[in-house]
Amino acid sequence: MKRLALLVTILGSACGDDSRPGNPPKPPGGGSNEEGEQVLITTAGNAPMFIAYRDGAGEWLDPTEVSTGNYEVTVTGPYEVVAVCGGSDNAQTSIRRFSLEDGAEQKVPCVGNTGSLSTVKVSGEMLQAGSVFMGDQASSPTAPWTFELDVTSGSHDLIAFNSQKILFDRNLDIEAGTTITTVDLTAGAAFETKAFTFEGKRADDTLVLATDLLTANEVLTIPASGSTAKIIPADALATDDHQVVLASVSNGTAHRSVSLTPAADSPSTLAFPPRLSGVRMATDGATWASVPAGKINLVQVTADDAGSRQVSIELSNGWLAAIEAGLVATGELKFDLDIPGYDATWNIDPAKFHATLSVIDDQGAISYRSAVSQSINGGLAPATTRDDVRARFTK
Repeated sequence: MKRLALLVTILGSACGDDSRPGNPPKPPGGGSNEEGEQVLITTAGNAPMFIAYRDGAGEWLDPTEVSTGNYEVTVTGPYEVVAVCGGSDNAQTSIRRFSLEDGAEQKVPCVGNTGSLSTVKVSGEMLQAGSVFMGDQASSPTAPWTFELDVTSGSHDLIAFNSQKILFDRNLDIEAGTTITTVDLTAGAAFETKAFTFEGKRADDTLVLATDLLTANEVLTIPASGSTAKIIPADALATDDHQVVLASVSNGTAHRSVSLTPAADSPSTLAFPPRLSGVRMATDGATWASVPAGKINLVQVTADDAGSRQVSIELSNGWLAAIEAGLVATGELKFDLDIPGYDATWNIDPAKFHATLSVIDDQGAISYRSAVSQSINGGLAPATTRDDVRARFTK
């Protein structure tokens, strides 16, 4: 296996007046904006409350906003984009490093809530034992049964399922408390199934197998039955629906997974990637003894009574290839958020946080992930949210 390592430092620079409130200024004469190639940056999800970029090791610049959530940058080679999404109490800082070889359009996830969302009650009756989902989920082992869900206002899909069938009622406009007509899975679509065997699982690993579903309005996880995944048939899916079978193993610190879009020719034997070794987390990055080839992603989270703040940095394959000659024997990923216009209160708490370093290897229809998590001074791991799952689909 090829040993990869990295030494990177982002240096902030002081400039003149901001060109827009909250954003870093452009240097006199436009700097690198006057030459180079244009790349479209799309903040998938919401529009960010702060965004900046720099070409190579140059000054931080203000991108050109071409429409809500779409920005144009002018670069000559490897470049970096920093976007802050969410709100003041749950800021999510995304650092993305790309190269021109990655393509003329890149996505930076921006799916965090911009504040607390009020909910209304959606209630009804289900004739079969099972689960009903609409942003919130309720389940019962007996039938018939009544449910009550806390649902945010807006467009939603009601999804009901049990071990055999799944039923969709799509694009419901929920603005106030609502009573749903009786949910009857008799009209639902029967799940297809696929049994898997796994290689590379260790004695201290716990295995989880599930199907993740993304619709226009919902994100849902459907647990497997042992090592057999439940797959939604194609004729029950809408055009923009996505489903992924995700198999993962974890010992609480080391996490590894294999994900695939199910198809008739999908393999039935899945091999987990090797564990990472020698990883150490710090406020300004991470170091490691060895790491396999693939996209490198570091996520740091601080959760407290005021909310949850997150900083994530991801290195594209093109960016890694562009600086491969500078890789050294011991890996070190460093970053510095001393950027003009960046509010220090958006950053994580340096005294207490939780960090995860991941390496993602996409091989066509199958994606492999190996990760290590560490708690710094008792920092708690964040719960997986709908936004986390949606971000996987929107990359």
